[in-house]
Amino acid sequence: MNPLLLNGWGIKLSVNDLKSRSCLVVTDGRHDGKQSTVMRFPPRRLPYSSVVVDGFSGYLSLRAAHWLAKNGIPVFILDPVSGALVSTLLPSGPLKADVKIGQLHAAEDSKKKLIIAHAFVKSKVARSLQLLEWLTQRYDKERELRLTKREASKLSQASTVSQLRTVEGRVALRY
Repeated sequence: MNPLLLNGWGIKLSVNDLKSRSCLVVTDGRHDGKQSTVMRFPPRRLPYSSVVVDGFSGYLSLRAAHWLAKNGIPVFILDPVSGALVSTLLPSGPLKADVKIGQLHAAEDSKKKLIIAHAFVKSKVARSLQLLEWLTQRYDKERELRLTKREASKLSQASTVSQLRTVEGRVALRY
């Protein structure tokens, strides 16, 4: 996971008007007296897996929301005071018949199901911990991080899908 973290005052996400060369234009917020950083990304060239916005002011244009969705990039908006998740913009997932058939076959195989579930939960837990660690640099969230890490440590002991769900739920509760 490689999120683009935007914070400060005056965050902007927009798209320039050149149809054949449309780029996402991202302006990071101003903070600590430093100037904003402006970045441009052509379609399918955004080196980030998601966008996390933790700012006090700014805007996200509808065109930028469409651009991000078409490029499969979710956007997470955090409350700048508490660090709580306020909103998300998620791209729609593809619906392909061969993928669905493969998923159904994997669901029937208990070993495959456990391997896949473990990979998903492990990634989700790792991402939650990564975001909490980032938040502890900006907010008083050390206790939440410590409790979440304690629950996450039980992941290696889970040997059934049900146990994985329990660990995932407990991590989510602490997170």
